[in-house]
Amino acid sequence: MHSRQNKQWNVGVLSKYSVVVPNYGRSRTLLDALNSVCIQIHLPEEVYIIDDCSPKPIEGLVNDLKQQKKIPILLEVNDANRGAAYSRNRGANLTKSHYIAFLDSDDTWEEDKLEKQLKLAASGDFDLVYCDCWMMTRGVKLPSNKLLVDDRIDEHLTNGWTPPNTSTLLVKKDSFMKLGGFDESLKSCQDHDFWMRAVSAGWKIGVVKEPLSNFRLDENDRISFNHINRMHGVREFLRKWKPLISERKGYLGFTMFKLNYYCKASMPIFLRYVKFCKSRPAMELFLRYLAYNPYFYTQVPKMVAHKLKLLSSR
Repeated sequence: MHSRQNKQWNVGVLSKYSVVVPNYGRSRTLLDALNSVCIQIHLPEEVYIIDDCSPKPIEGLVNDLKQQKKIPILLEVNDANRGAAYSRNRGANLTKSHYIAFLDSDDTWEEDKLEKQLKLAASGDFDLVYCDCWMMTRGVKLPSNKLLVDDRIDEHLTNGWTPPNTSTLLVKKDSFMKLGGFDESLKSCQDHDFWMRAVSAGWKIGVVKEPLSNFRLDENDRISFNHINRMHGVREFLRKWKPLISERKGYLGFTMFKLNYYCKASMPIFLRYVKFCKSRPAMELFLRYLAYNPYFYTQVPKMVAHKLKLLSSR
């Protein structure tokens, strides 16, 4: 265990950050997420939980946590279910620190995540610093095998690169506000869209090439496993960015980008439907997005290898 007294560092305002945690319908994993914030070597100034009108109130859980922890934990409840993008934007608007760190309520952080990201952010005046993440399933940590880049990011994005999820981000608040935050009109893909807009705006982006965040693959209620919302968001994302990608890659390049994106978005949902014997939605997804998609057939061997690796690690 690190010694917080020895590890703390001070660069004035550049060491100050707030945490925004969007939540809907979670309590157990929310508690895990908040505990991972409270053990950070470099603690935040404040934590904003934005509850998206959950069916069961979480005030009791938050009040209990407030009494146990030394950092301000603040709860805001949306007047209706408005989505993660709205909740993140609302939380960001409420924060007072120089930086904002986002944490989904079903993910957790390693204790040195913010210390390492803040040091890099302050050293180069970055608008955004991200990191790698562990992929968690049934308590097993596996490498993400994500490509981590900090140059020519626009090229990587238009070539089909998908960055790690939102829980890996540390963002300068002023830059976030000027960008307009996350696009609340998208039902999914808001994080990828955020990256596209940030890079188009000329943001300076850095990366800590260590897995400092933990992404839970086995949470049943992720937006990514609701195929109607997920694929609607994918189509809207592709419509929004078709002009830029087509300009850079041509019509054929955009077509290949689209097929690859459909495969990446729909295959995890398809596999989950198969696992739980939901044959009708599985067949619907397969016929619409995978059956005639060449990327699906190149991904199957990788999927089998990943499953074997997971089984062997248990």
